[in-house]
Amino acid sequence: MANVIKIELFNEETEKTEVYTAGRISGNVTLKAIEFKIKAEAGAENELVQAREMAQFIVTDVFKNQFTVEELYSGLESHVLFPKMGEIIETVLVGKKGLTPPV
Repeated sequence: MANVIKIELFNEETEKTEVYTAGRISGNVTLKAIEFKIKAEAGAENELVQAREMAQFIVTDVFKNQFTVEELYSGLESHVLFPKMGEIIETVLVGKKGLTPPV
């Protein structure tokens, strides 16, 4: 069974942390995650472009627009943003933490 993908985002307006859970991760979403990994390893784009595309993918494809990209950016502290996005991508790729991705 795959890990449940969750993210906790601080809401600036309510000053509370909200928890979001991703639903079923389809094969199409996994294929997109593989594309991100290949691009990142090849250095195909600059890191800023990759980060923005990854954030959009996480919001749209993984969490199905439960929050916006801006809420993702503002809801995580700076030192947590990129590690958390990477963790989400890796979990999409392998289904369970600690396994080797298929790429």
